[in-house]
Amino acid sequence: MINFAKYLVIIPIILIICYSAYSYNIYVLDNANKIPLHNATVTINCFENSCNDSTIILKTNKFGYVKNPFQKKSIVKITFIGYQSIEDTIETKTKDITYYMEPISIMLNEVVTTGQFIPTTTQQSVFPVNVLNKDRISSQAAVNLRDVLATEMNIRIGVDNILGSNISLDGISGQNVKIMIDGVPVIGRLNGNIDLNQLNLNNAERIEIIEGPMSAIYGTDALGGVINIISKDIKNQFGTSVNSYYESVGVANFDADLTLNISDYRFHLNGGRYFFAGFSNSNKIRFKEWKPKEQYFANFSIAKNFGDIEFKYSGNFFYEFILNRGEPRLPYRESAFDDKYFTNRLGNSFFIKGKIGENKYIDFIASYSNFKRKKNTFFKNLITLEEVLTSDSNAQDTSAFNSILLRGTFSRDAAIKELSYQVGFDINLEDAGGKRIENLTQDIGDYAAFLSFQYKFMNYLILQPALRIVYNSRYDAPIVPSLNIKWNINDDFILRLSYARGFRSPSLKELFFNFVDINHNIQGRSDLKAEKSHSINGVFSYQIHSDEFLMKFEPRIFFNNIDDLITLAAIKKDEFSYTNIGQYKTLGGDFNFSFFSPSVTFNSGFSYVGRYNKPENFLTPDESFSFSPEFKTNLIYDWALFNIKLSLFYKYTGRQPGFTLSSDRKPLKYYIDDYHTLDFTLSYNFKLELYHNFNFNLLIGGKNLLNVINITQSAPSIEGFHSSGSTVLPIAWGRTFFASLKISAE
Repeated sequence: MINFAKYLVIIPIILIICYSAYSYNIYVLDNANKIPLHNATVTINCFENSCNDSTIILKTNKFGYVKNPFQKKSIVKITFIGYQSIEDTIETKTKDITYYMEPISIMLNEVVTTGQFIPTTTQQSVFPVNVLNKDRISSQAAVNLRDVLATEMNIRIGVDNILGSNISLDGISGQNVKIMIDGVPVIGRLNGNIDLNQLNLNNAERIEIIEGPMSAIYGTDALGGVINIISKDIKNQFGTSVNSYYESVGVANFDADLTLNISDYRFHLNGGRYFFAGFSNSNKIRFKEWKPKEQYFANFSIAKNFGDIEFKYSGNFFYEFILNRGEPRLPYRESAFDDKYFTNRLGNSFFIKGKIGENKYIDFIASYSNFKRKKNTFFKNLITLEEVLTSDSNAQDTSAFNSILLRGTFSRDAAIKELSYQVGFDINLEDAGGKRIENLTQDIGDYAAFLSFQYKFMNYLILQPALRIVYNSRYDAPIVPSLNIKWNINDDFILRLSYARGFRSPSLKELFFNFVDINHNIQGRSDLKAEKSHSINGVFSYQIHSDEFLMKFEPRIFFNNIDDLITLAAIKKDEFSYTNIGQYKTLGGDFNFSFFSPSVTFNSGFSYVGRYNKPENFLTPDESFSFSPEFKTNLIYDWALFNIKLSLFYKYTGRQPGFTLSSDRKPLKYYIDDYHTLDFTLSYNFKLELYHNFNFNLLIGGKNLLNVINITQSAPSIEGFHSSGSTVLPIAWGRTFFASLKISAE
């Protein structure tokens, strides 16, 4: 009698062996970053007579491979948008084979990490991510974050000559934009904003920008979007560089870095000094409209890999000194009052990230940050040059902030067929101290858990819902959901749609600030509610490409509806308080066109953004959207024959509406004038071979070539710490010319 049970065991084993002998994997990876390329087209043509189907067309899965059923001699052709095509003849074999694709343009296929389950390319990301890489930063001769964002569309730069530069994104103020370095939020918001001039880019590998709410992933302050500065990865065995920069307005900068690899430990150290002598467009000798400034910074990193897991420590230090010299006092002009501002920022971060098993990834951050800003007023004798601290206690102030971040995510790809997920936690603890803070010190705790799924239908449609649950020690936090959809209509058409809830918790300053003197009466409110929003975004991408060029067309629309917007408003004559004013909306769209080739990078775009204000319980709200246009054009030409690169950056910033509340609680509308920005850079690269290969990069050019200095505002703004209520707003210190030399060795 036949033992069928024995054959039932043997048959699957035979099938597995036969299948293993009959098929093998073809892997497709990005050559620059060695990450899998999902949805690449693999065409296999078997030209032996014994092949049943002579040609098959396959798409790589999320791990970047397809199974080749042919064990015979074949021709394989691999194509993927933005990469050079590969064609190869495969002999009879049973082992896996890997192909590395060369990108046509690195700007199209940058690897991004912000908001992702695992590092992926911009083409594969569910979120539309705008990447400004190190080549773009260098081409613009950008010194700090303000420089590189000034010519980006949908980003508007505001200037305070003491508090620094701030931004708005898609019509939403900078206090709703989360700015991070390697995923760690930057601490030290003044009037709700991070000073962009304090964030230098000497250690930046790239900048990743996501427009629209990312609150489900990153929590508070991400209602308008996120900007993530990614530091240089430590890869080289040895590398060093020095960089000098001089600008005709009185800017003199110097920085240097060093990379070492000792016993599999990777070290990186960089630091520098930035100096600005101050500038004034008037004939005043002592008083400067643009205050003299000196900055020192240093960063230290050490990293080591244990298998596929990277452990990394990063420490950074920043110091800034600003001198605000006062006008000589009448009648004899022998004395003056000078203000001095001292800023210190210290950060310590520990990272653990990598692969812990097949398709399993972890990313953990533990960080402590400290920020302190001190303001002192001195009485200075202009004859003897002696100075003493004034006795007015209101003229002296110290504000200090401490922040602890614990954040961890676990990601699992293909947990169940095409289903992937990410689960994480986010703990943010912050305290603030200073004599202008109620009871001298206050603290707030934010504890969150979030979950995100990603489901793929037939490799063409991706659905990614997410949910964040928050407990906050100071306010009732909402549940924050989001849904992102990515539809690869075909290889050239991609549609991305998203709905998201956003929120921003009241800051400690908005809750507990208390500042009263002869010129100010500003009060915080402990009963403030969190800002909440509904947002819809849609981006359509169409691409035309060949092995020689790529063209990209991207129309986009967005809508943001914010409830309980927090603003500083007049509640009585000469008395101001932070308050929830009602409803604020932005509605807009933009269109981007990009062209990439080995020698030319061209990008041009137009946007139209509307703002709508409806203060709560007011009879005369602004009943319609007020729109403002923007236009930009960036051109980079790489003349490889002579190692010369020419770069041009232009932006038109249209007339912008604004809104505030009057002392009798009525909404007031005002307008800020339009202006143009134009920068030009020429760079020349050459090498010398001595003991090491030395690379020289010389840049010369001009900034603000159209000489924009000030613009006007049709109505005065609410007076705050450093606002005079003037209708003249500073933009820049006029036309300047610069030169920079960077020398690096490897």
